[in-house]
Amino acid sequence: MRRSAALFALVLFISLAVLAGAAPPRSEAAAAGPVARASVRDARGPHPPPPAITWTFAVYVNADNDLYTTWVQYGFPALKRVPASSEVRVVAMVDEPGATGTTLYELGDGTATVVATFPEQDFGDGATFQWFLEEIGVRYPSANLGVTVYDHGYGWRYFSRDATSHDDEITMPEANAAIVGAGQMIDVLGFDCCNMADVAVIYEMAQTGLVGYVVGSEEETEDDFPYDIQLGAVIDDPSRSPEQVAGDMVDGYARYYLPRHCFNYVTLGAIDVAEIGAAKDDFEAWVARLQLGLPLYRTRYQADLNECIYAFVSWQVDLRDFCDELIADPLIDDPTLKALSAQVSQHCADATVDLWAGSWSGEFKGLTIWWGAGSDWTAYRAAHEAQVAFGKPAPVGVGWHDFLVAVNGGAWPSQMPDTLLDRDKYGLADITFLDAQHGWAVGHDCFAGAPYMFSTADGGATWTAQTNAKWDSYGFGAIENVGANDVWAVGGQEWPTMEGTDSILLNSTDAGAKWAKQAPGTKMWLASVDFTDAQNGWVCGTNGTLLRTVNGGATWAAAPTWSGSDKVDFWSVDFTDAQNGWIVGGDPAKMLGFVRRTTDGGATWMRQQTVEARHKRRPTTQAVTGRLFFDIEAPYCAVGGDPASGLGFGYHSAYGGRSWSRSTGIPSDTCLYAVTSSPSGAWCWAVGTQGTVLRSGNGGASWSACTSPPTTRDLTGVFFSSDTDGWVVGDCDGVYSTNDGGASWSVTVIP
Repeated sequence: MRRSAALFALVLFISLAVLAGAAPPRSEAAAAGPVARASVRDARGPHPPPPAITWTFAVYVNADNDLYTTWVQYGFPALKRVPASSEVRVVAMVDEPGATGTTLYELGDGTATVVATFPEQDFGDGATFQWFLEEIGVRYPSANLGVTVYDHGYGWRYFSRDATSHDDEITMPEANAAIVGAGQMIDVLGFDCCNMADVAVIYEMAQTGLVGYVVGSEEETEDDFPYDIQLGAVIDDPSRSPEQVAGDMVDGYARYYLPRHCFNYVTLGAIDVAEIGAAKDDFEAWVARLQLGLPLYRTRYQADLNECIYAFVSWQVDLRDFCDELIADPLIDDPTLKALSAQVSQHCADATVDLWAGSWSGEFKGLTIWWGAGSDWTAYRAAHEAQVAFGKPAPVGVGWHDFLVAVNGGAWPSQMPDTLLDRDKYGLADITFLDAQHGWAVGHDCFAGAPYMFSTADGGATWTAQTNAKWDSYGFGAIENVGANDVWAVGGQEWPTMEGTDSILLNSTDAGAKWAKQAPGTKMWLASVDFTDAQNGWVCGTNGTLLRTVNGGATWAAAPTWSGSDKVDFWSVDFTDAQNGWIVGGDPAKMLGFVRRTTDGGATWMRQQTVEARHKRRPTTQAVTGRLFFDIEAPYCAVGGDPASGLGFGYHSAYGGRSWSRSTGIPSDTCLYAVTSSPSGAWCWAVGTQGTVLRSGNGGASWSACTSPPTTRDLTGVFFSSDTDGWVVGDCDGVYSTNDGGASWSVTVIP
């Protein structure tokens, strides 16, 4: 499942022209309609062997459902942005909505070339998945193979739902049979689907003996895999190992999603499949001991589960979290169970070679396990018994299904654990004040996936929520007060729907009493807004989005940038007057950041500073570390870091923004997301990961730590109305305020 899918309209019968412009005519066989799969394979005809390549990355794209527009807006463009390489091949087999046939593309350097067309296929059929793997093996033999499945997923239950084929789905036995039938080693198997980092899924892949690493999420997924960012390292260095590539995919995911603050719930992990397969005996012993202790410790199991993190609206509990709770439970007096729990926890830790989780889901540790109960047990019991090898008795499985039968035979809650609801309801991205009393904070509802704005008229002592069903978006990213009663807010992509509406851009001219929705003319994530006066303003965002208005937002137009800017993200724009401005951002695929300046009102942009973190052909043992700029306060300082590794940095200018120097005093493990200065310019503050607040009294040349607010969540917005009075917000529903320049903090929790 995907959280946004519940909000999408079902998209059917959309033309291939949306994907690739004027596509070449389909083959006669495809036009004739479905034919037997064997004849499709035979119709390929002979193909000359391609040049030897090191890696093939093949994507199985089931867009024959309500995720088609997501694929068009995010996945397909990301694949086209992957640079071409003589040693790395990127291809996609795409099934569109309706009985429109199937298309094989080669992708890269901004293009998508149609290689072959086939009759309509049921992408929810395991036999089609096997056919896909065989096609890739024949057409693109390579030393290493990476495969990604794109579509809905729901853990051990299924992946790849085909709407045209009566919502047919690939089950775990079907996936196993397809991989074994194709007989080809898959070095990295990525699931661009929800909830697939499930121990039962990994165990199933281990049974094939043909999957090296699985890359998947314990939680939900959203905007598709950012393939261009994930594959940037292997394009530079094709000798990277499967384990390194799996880790690169996790790091690329973090670099894409973390700056888009409304996605603070997504996760991704790289799992060593063989490690889980080799742990079978320990899993089996652990399950048996759990069942033996069930009559005595039923209430303790329930209490420990209630302390664990679960996937959103699912009975999938983090496996290591549960094991660790069992180990720490003083009321469980079973040394054997605790020792076995420690072994299982260690196996999961060893198998998780890389992991990233947004701060709302930061307690996830790599793998979930289904603790089906109540209505979930009733709905899926039969499927679990029939389909899940992990659930079967030895020697096939570890007996998990029989344990769940015993669990559900006694008293067990029919509702999900309360702790899921204990997670913060809101995540806040930015904050601004009109004066010492009137301010706004913007962000999103973590549960509903909707944008929220909060206002205060008493200096932040209380906050009132504002939202609107017409603000169709994942969330806000930034807010700016122009002066008097003029306030602007920008935010995330619209839900990809048939209507094709723009990203969110709002304006209020009455201090937030009413908000008017503008038409920015883009679907990109909008990250920053800045006005020099009531008429002239700028908005920037992802994929080189830079917009300008000269009539107070009545109309917006794309502003000039520079060649190649469509491959970089703009995270902050700041003008001091009509002519002089700065823009900062970075290229997450190449992992470098930049500061650019204009002195002619945005007609041209000069590069002033670049932060590059790697060489073109780095050794495979070298760590991949990025440096992206995320915020600038002209003309004092700019800050940033790497969302994947957490490393941060800052630059300052003592010359009116004409040149920049590296700042000192920033902790090496702190990625910074926002920076501001007091109206007097005497002090600057920056905020970042794990509740970090820094302060500078010399324009950002050097920084020192303030007392941290009472949170370990990432802080993403900061505003000071004087040298002493300020507020910070982040990935939580608390607004933190200080009246002593950051020496101490109080918190107001938004209800």
